[in-house]
This record gives sequence, structure tokens and C-alpha cells, in this order.
Amino acid sequence: FFNYLFGYFRSNISFNFTLNEAGSCLYSLTGGKANYTMTADSSRMFFNSSNNTLKDGSYKVNAYCNDTIGNKNNSVSKTFSKDTKAPIITVRSPISNKYYNISNILFNITINENGFCKYTLNNGQVNNSMTNIKNRTFTDSRNLSDKKYTVRYYCNDFNQLNSTSIRTFYVDTIYPLINYGVKTEINGTTASRNWIYVNITFKETNFKNITYWLYNSTSLVNRTTSTTQRRVINWTNLPLGNYSYNVTIYDRANNRNSTSTRQIQLIP
Repeated sequence: FFNYLFGYFRSNISFNFTLNEAGSCLYSLTGGKANYTMTADSSRMFFNSSNNTLKDGSYKVNAYCNDTIGNKNNSVSKTFSKDTKAPIITVRSPISNKYYNISNILFNITINENGFCKYTLNNGQVNNSMTNIKNRTFTDSRNLSDKKYTVRYYCNDFNQLNSTSIRTFYVDTIYPLINYGVKTEINGTTASRNWIYVNITFKETNFKNITYWLYNSTSLVNRTTSTTQRRVINWTNLPLGNYSYNVTIYDRANNRNSTSTRQIQLIP
């Protein structure tokens, strides 16, 4: 008497049993509490049945058989799992649409069931291996040059059901370039007026914001931050006295650069 089954990752599970003589068989997934009929071939030695109502999970199957004169036997329990769902990928790193100011990027994902994963940065031309931690967590790190990237993670469970997850991210390790423009007065200027004009030039592909700072001799007078590429500011109606100013720029990876601080004295 021999039994076997297959189709663990299909919606429809097939059960097949073989007898060494003619007879009849039932099978159960509940230790005999509920039994299912089976179809026999013409020899009544080969029996099969299918079940498409089982939910994903673990099961034990038993066959209960008898020969033509009523001798009975039952199979040893066989455990199987049904899994029709691909693994769910949770991407820990890199974060979607984030700008990184480091070149060494961590690739880290987890899946909700045992499996294995790889990733690609060039649409599958090269698939990179990942360190496998208990078949659930997968990591790797790689030094990348500055540009935009799309990472695709490919994960299979042990039934070869597969999932894909895609993230876009950026590497930007270059600091913005910023300088005063030609219309900004030199450091140490004395001017007979009540306003201060500053213009700047900068070079930055991934611009985030720019902040203009104005101080008098004791405290901050004005801080103006712009998320547009503003290159000019004119502080007006200022009391006479000594002032200093500078300008700070950030890119989207939080790389920062600033001008030098210049001094100006406003007199009557």
C-alpha cells in the first residue's frame, strides 16, 4: 500500500493513492472526522481525487482503504502545505525617491515567508546576490556613482511563486557651488543708503532651497528661504549701522554650501 500527493502551490490539489490489490479508498484531512470519496480506475487499485476548496495553510492527509472482502488499512499521515500566494516584499532600503549624499548604498528587504531574493539596477542585465538571513531578510551594499537609479527586487518562495518590487532613488554626493554675483558689493563696503542688495550665482542639479541671512551687530535681522531658484534679494528700509550677510544653499540630498560672510556699513 503506497500513497503520495502533489500540487502544493496550485489552487487545485490532487490526491493519488495506489493499492496492491483491488479495493476502495476514501481520504481525510481531519483524521477521519470528514472523508472525501475518490475515483478508481478499472483495476480498482489506483485512486485519485482533487480539491479546489482548500485555503492556503498546512494539512495532514490520510487514506482509508479496504479490499474487496473488507480488510481495512489506512495510510500514515502525510503533511503538506498549500501556498498560492507570492511572497510580499517590504523594502527597507533604499527609500523610494530619496536622495542619498553617500555613495555606499544599503539594499535591504524582508519577505513574509521563506524564500530567496536578488536585485538588479539595470533592468535584469545583471542580477546581484544578497546576503540571506534566515530566508526572510536579504541585504547587500554597493558603491554607486552620482545619478538616478531604479532598483528591482525579485523574490521567490520555495514553491517558485515570485514577486517584484521597484524603487527609484538618487545618489548625489557633490556639494552645490555658490558664489556672490558681480553686483554684490565687496566685503567691508561703506554705503550712504538704507538698503542692501545681494545677488548670487550657483550650480546645482538637485536644488532644494536657498536661504539669505542678514545680521546687525547684535542679532539676526532677516532670514529669507526660497524653494525656487532665487538669485537676488534686496533688504530695504534698514536702520543705519553695521550689517553682515551670507547665503546658504541645500540640495535634495542635504548637501550644503555657503558663501563667505560679508560686512557692510550703512551711513547717512
